[in-house]
Amino acid sequence: MKLLVLFIVAVALVGCKPYSKRTVDQFKFLELWMSVSDITNQVGLPDRGYRGQYRLRYDLADGTEMVIAAHYVEEYAPDAQRVYWFGQSRDGSWLWTKQTAGDLTHYLQWTQGTPVRVYMFGAETASGTVVNVSHDAMQLRYNGTNTVNYDKDSILWVERNIR
Repeated sequence: MKLLVLFIVAVALVGCKPYSKRTVDQFKFLELWMSVSDITNQVGLPDRGYRGQYRLRYDLADGTEMVIAAHYVEEYAPDAQRVYWFGQSRDGSWLWTKQTAGDLTHYLQWTQGTPVRVYMFGAETASGTVVNVSHDAMQLRYNGTNTVNYDKDSILWVERNIR
C-alpha cells in the first residue's frame, strides 16, 4: 500500500512544473539592439526553447510570456546576437510589442556608400550601398547606378559591412 501511495505521489510531482517568479518589471531594462548576453546576464537563461528564429522565451508569474527576438549583426561581433523586437503575450495574443520595424534612427549615422543588406517583411532581402537614410526611408544603390527606396514600415532590420 505504501508503494502505491508513493508511486501516485511521484507521478503527480513529475507532472508539476515550478511557477515562474519573474515579473514584467524585471524586463524594463530591455532595449532594441541590446545584446543577448546582456539580457541573459540580467534575467538568466530562457525558460523555453524556440525553433526557427532566435528567440528567448521567459515565463512570467502572471501567466504571460516575455518573448525577445534577436538576429546576428556582424558589425557587433563577437557579441553579435542583437534584439530587434520584444513583447509580452498571453496564450498567443500579444499584449504589447516593441520592434525596430518602422524605426530607422539606428541607421541615421551611416554614410553614403556604406554596404548594407536590408531585411524586410516576407523574408525579402536587398543588398546595395547607402545613398540616403532619413527617419522615413532608406535609399540604396545597386548594380552601379540603379537606386531604390525602402519605406521604414517595410524594413525589419539592416546589416552593415556585408561581403
